[in-house]
Amino acid sequence: MSMIKSVSLEAEPAKTTFASCREYFPLFEKYGKKHNIPPIFLASFAMQESSCNPHASGDNGGAYGLMQITKDKCGGAPGGDCSSPDYNVMMGAKTFADGLSSSNGNVLVALGAYNGWEKGLTKEKALQAKAQGCCECQQNLDYMQQFLNGWILGLNPYSKRLGMMRNLDSCQ
Repeated sequence: MSMIKSVSLEAEPAKTTFASCREYFPLFEKYGKKHNIPPIFLASFAMQESSCNPHASGDNGGAYGLMQITKDKCGGAPGGDCSSPDYNVMMGAKTFADGLSSSNGNVLVALGAYNGWEKGLTKEKALQAKAQGCCECQQNLDYMQQFLNGWILGLNPYSKRLGMMRNLDSCQ
């Protein structure tokens, strides 16, 4: 990740795109530095996962906070509060850093893993949760497109309608 040149959170268009994350910029900087991850990646996860809402819960109540960390990562949360922004960003950064490490630095594999993708994931398997009654639990098939061609460039992929699958549109 040290070879990646990234957009500053303070530069336009990122400054506007990440306006709802502004109060968390120090956390993205702190944990980005600790794990050698560009802060805009962490802000991008927060926007992609929760629209920078620290009280967001997803995956039918199984994911929490800004970074939508899962219950298995909440063991050390202060007072058991997984949604605490500091703890949540710390664990989100650690999760992505661990994904980078286990994939020998492969950013694409680590990004997919953060979204719950796994080796051998098919479109049918990604959409399975919707068929089982949990539309929001299905994998976002546009995750990589939105993250790489939107958020980390400081662009809002929802306003640009980035992606081709748009499988989560039916959940609204």
